[in-house]
Amino acid sequence: MKTRQRKRRRPFLERCDGNSCRLINMISGQIIYAFCNRRRFCRRCAEYYRYCVARRLNTVEWQAHVLLTLKPGEDSPTKANLRHQSQAWQILVGLLRKEYPGFYYAWIREITEAARLHLHVLWSVPWISQDLLRSMTTQAGFGYAEVRSIRKPGAKPQMAAINYVTENLGKIAEDPDGAWLEGTRRYQISAPVKKKERGAREWVPFVSVG
Repeated sequence: MKTRQRKRRRPFLERCDGNSCRLINMISGQIIYAFCNRRRFCRRCAEYYRYCVARRLNTVEWQAHVLLTLKPGEDSPTKANLRHQSQAWQILVGLLRKEYPGFYYAWIREITEAARLHLHVLWSVPWISQDLLRSMTTQAGFGYAEVRSIRKPGAKPQMAAINYVTENLGKIAEDPDGAWLEGTRRYQISAPVKKKERGAREWVPFVSVG
């Protein structure tokens, strides 16, 4: 019976002060940045976290960017409203998969400076009528929906859309639009993302000389 190999992860550092947030691969000599596992409070690590998510998203071909909001009065970033947003999204996914087999998506949460919850979605649907979308989102429990095409001629390129939707991932707790409840899921990808594995044990702290 084959034993299942444990997935190796990049090691975390206690802090990322100065050069200590860089790691060097003992085999290839490649130098990378590492998380200090405090990205809710460390701006440098939050920006790197945003960059990593954006890079993963760019391995998938997306068709549209969709903005979803909850109804007025239900869109503050409370635990109950976050749960409501998740439930509404699950209902909407079920409706979309009935209409579009093979549907895949990624969503990223955002808190606006006015402390309102937004859900940015990248998905595989090339076109959907506004009436059908409004009907589905109302049934699911959302208040407002707007579709912004990515593949349409004259639209912003895919990476520009990805940079826009992931912007909030670079915020930290002291920012007005980064004050998430601890443990809040910030994004989810349900799509054929290309993964690149690295051996965590090969990486050691790098210190520049001179």
